[in-house]
Amino acid sequence: MSTAKLRFGDRVWIAAARAQGARRTAASRLIGWPLAGGRVLRHAVDVPQDLRNRDPSFWPEVASGTFGLAGATAQLRGRSPFEAEAPTAAWLSQLHGFGWLRHLEAADDEAALLTARRLVLDWARRSRQARGVAAHPAV
Repeated sequence: MSTAKLRFGDRVWIAAARAQGARRTAASRLIGWPLAGGRVLRHAVDVPQDLRNRDPSFWPEVASGTFGLAGATAQLRGRSPFEAEAPTAAWLSQLHGFGWLRHLEAADDEAALLTARRLVLDWARRSRQARGVAAHPAV
């Protein structure tokens, strides 16, 4: 479509959009050329560092059959924490919030990572439809 038939304000908007696109293309080429072997990066992603504490001592507790969250501990007795009796409502909220996964990652142990994966899959099987605590927006 010819820009001659557009209003002046629309022509200015289109010119600004084209200029912004050209700046993005030039910037992505500058970023992508030396770092990505000549490939153009379409998006740059900056992932902030997780500032929450990570406690690798959580893994030995889980491996021994206890699951401590929110100042309370559940005895697993070989069961999944998702079928264990929740000692408190705060414990249950933290369980379904999955913040404890960072502690298993911090253990830097293959068995801890496999347990984390197994527990997430267990939760997904049990929670096909989010209900109860798992459905709360804050969790």
